[in-house]
Parts: sequence; C-alpha cells; structure tokens
Amino acid sequence: MVKETKFFRRQADKAETAARASPDAEVSEGLIALALAFRQQAALIKKKQKQETRPTTEEGPDQARTAKAKAKSKKAKSKGAGSKGDKARTSRSKPRA
Repeated sequence: MVKETKFFRRQADKAETAARASPDAEVSEGLIALALAFRQQAALIKKKQKQETRPTTEEGPDQARTAKAKAKSKKAKSKGAGSKGDKARTSRSKPRA
C-alpha cells in the first residue's frame, strides 16, 4: 500500500505535468491549483503524523525533550558508581578483619 503523503505528492506531480501540457490557460491554472491543494494535503497529513509520534507534555515539546533527558540521566546515575548495588558488591569483596 502506498503511503498517503506519497500518493498526494504523485497526484500533484501529475497535475503539474498536465498543466504544463495544456494549451488552455484556464485549464492550466485549475490544474496548478489542484496540484497546490494536493501538496497542502500531503503536508497536513505528514504534520499530523509527526504530532502523533512526538512525545509531548503539557509544557510543550521542548520540555518533553528535557524531561526525557532528565529521566535518562537518573537511570544512568542509578546504574553508576555509588548505587546500592555497587556498595553491596564492594562490601562483599573486601576482606574481613
């Protein structure tokens, strides 16, 4: 199945090609307008798809990215040196006096 955006862009290309080939000015202008409408429809669909896949919060997309980065850094800190798991391992590896 062809993606919707690709379909609309192909239709726009076909309309533009037909507009160039048409000797009638009114027909040509109508086909150019049709091609523009197809391209706008494709852009609108792509924009909606991006919004659906983009992680967002109430603050906006920039805050969503920083929140995601903060969550990653918290994970990295919990896995890094100084976590409870590391302390447990180091205490077992030390010889008892």
